[in-house]
Amino acid sequence: MSPLEQAVVQRKLSHLHEILTLLREERSKPLTYADTFQLAGQHGLITMDLAQRLIPAAGLRNRLAHDYEAIDPSRVHAALPIAFQDLSELAEALAARVRI
Repeated sequence: MSPLEQAVVQRKLSHLHEILTLLREERSKPLTYADTFQLAGQHGLITMDLAQRLIPAAGLRNRLAHDYEAIDPSRVHAALPIAFQDLSELAEALAARVRI
């Protein structure tokens, strides 16, 4: 995964966190990106099944954003189809809640 691709993935996950933070109730502020997905499921913004599938993306986001450890490009590449499917499901769930 190129540095540009890493930056794009990290930014998209950051956007999600920002969106879900705006939608949250004051008493349940997410402290971590993993909390963001968990709380979205608990508040019915997304299904709990989807929340559980997205939680690993929080760890990936942190590794990409902060270089916590070496990134194995082949593992990231292998995970992308699943991640894109889950993120598409997330986008659809959130879009269904937005009224324009």
